[in-house]
Amino acid sequence: MIKQYWKGFIVTLLLSVNVILTAYPSIDYDWRSPVNSVSPIGLSMGGVNQIYAEDFGVAEENPALLALRNGTYFAATFKSKRMENSSLGDILVPNYLLKKKQFTYYAFSGPKFAASFQPIINKRERIDTSTNLSYHDLYLNSYTVSLAAQDDDYTKLTLGFNLKFIHGRQVYHRFRRTGQDLILEEFIDDKAAGYSTDLGLTYAHNSILVGLTLKDPFSQIYWSNRPNNHLRQRFSLGAGFFNENSSFQIATQGRLNNAEEQTYHIGYGYGLNFGNATTQSIGFKTGLFSKDFKGMDSIFYTLGFGYTISVVRVDFSLISNGFTMDNTDFLFSVTLGK
Repeated sequence: MIKQYWKGFIVTLLLSVNVILTAYPSIDYDWRSPVNSVSPIGLSMGGVNQIYAEDFGVAEENPALLALRNGTYFAATFKSKRMENSSLGDILVPNYLLKKKQFTYYAFSGPKFAASFQPIINKRERIDTSTNLSYHDLYLNSYTVSLAAQDDDYTKLTLGFNLKFIHGRQVYHRFRRTGQDLILEEFIDDKAAGYSTDLGLTYAHNSILVGLTLKDPFSQIYWSNRPNNHLRQRFSLGAGFFNENSSFQIATQGRLNNAEEQTYHIGYGYGLNFGNATTQSIGFKTGLFSKDFKGMDSIFYTLGFGYTISVVRVDFSLISNGFTMDNTDFLFSVTLGK
């Protein structure tokens, strides 16, 4: 009799725990993948940048690259996401691009230092069926301080470090329809706060540069009610050459504990300076990446264009695995500084 009682108690407890866990809508923490690059420059180089220091997003790609650039910059990036049944003109109009949810990255960077803000998740979803009505609002924001160092006696090696503070909130409620009435079945209001780190290094020899970044090796997100989370640990490794006009990179990126998600990247860029009294330059970049290169549908293609005049730089890039409007993302940025 006692055994049956405890057996029933354990089954009831397990079912209760399952209900508690499944009451929370799932969250995809994988915002560090190549398709989610915050910089048009890094994105157009094949989705990963480990060698090109003139990218304003190097603090996110590899903070050690901050030690290889000069000047002070402010940059803002915004994305036009995949849209079915939409023309390019519908996506590029200002009243769509300037919506709050389109901004993906803000960064201020100086020599060996950067500070940035990234709205990493911003989701609003409403599902209305004949039996249920649900709302799900979720946001997570990241504030990052980046530092880089280079030894004066050994200038070939640079090191970089990111410290990120993450905070957010999740609100979810579900109603059950009964005739004309809505009965509240679930209500969740949960807050999050956490931290994360990145470690980067570069090694240069003449025009050859090798970069390595460990992304989120130490991290934790603390929720008020749901179980705490570690972020997915990733790495990026790249090598290439650069000179006054050209850059070429081969790279790989993946998860430390899941080899099936590893991707392989190739990127090439060419830039040209011109102008007399006013400094001007143009740049073109292209690349691709894939997990296995087994078919056209498994390959992501990237293209990018940049134009600089005086202290203003504008960059545009796209990433696509089908070159149709619902398979293409567009990324834009404006950078001020010199």
